Amino acid sequence: PSRTNRHLSEAISIDTEMAFADYNDVMQLLEKLIFHVLDSIRKNNNEELDSAEIVLPDIKIPLPRYSYDEILESLRVADENVRYGDDFSPHALKLITSKLNLDSFYFITDWPASIKPFYVKPNSEFEAKSESFDLMFGPLEISSGSTRINRKSELVDRMRKQGLNIQKFDYHLKVFDYGIPPHAGFGMGLERFLMSITGLDNIRDASLYPRDIDRLAP
Repeated sequence: PSRTNRHLSEAISIDTEMAFADYNDVMQLLEKLIFHVLDSIRKNNNEELDSAEIVLPDIKIPLPRYSYDEILESLRVADENVRYGDDFSPHALKLITSKLNLDSFYFITDWPASIKPFYVKPNSEFEAKSESFDLMFGPLEISSGSTRINRKSELVDRMRKQGLNIQKFDYHLKVFDYGIPPHAGFGMGLERFLMSITGLDNIRDASLYPRDIDRLAP
């Protein structure tokens, strides 16, 4: 269902992987990145901001963090029919951002492992949860990240549980035969980030040559 104002068929992703780190470390890196970008624009681009009538979000770090369980409970209090293990729909996210007055950047952490990719590390104490996060701007997802699984046997086990063809991942898995350090990372959508700091309603306006399911050429 990608015919929306927040999806592109071809998007730019800012990706980071950090060795000897977990999801808390990369969340700190990500929020510092957001703060640095906003601070730099304020210092160097006042004329452009005034001309475009853009008011940048005013943030403080650390950014607010809410666990998946906390968001789920708030939705249930609001009589929203959401079960544990469900992803949050755009409607649910709009409801929760209004209820909690979340009109800027914040994190949703500790998502169920069942709805995250195979390489996301489960929580060491609660296997049903994962060491993961989404960076949100209001109801808009800007970034996803996690602690990564760094042992080949655990990766293969997760692939089997998700019904993936392990042979098709042979090239990826070979690297783990040499030993991979504990690590974590994230990917942030550049166009969605631009939407959040400029107040744009449509992601196509944040891309010079937007590709979507109806348009593959400029």
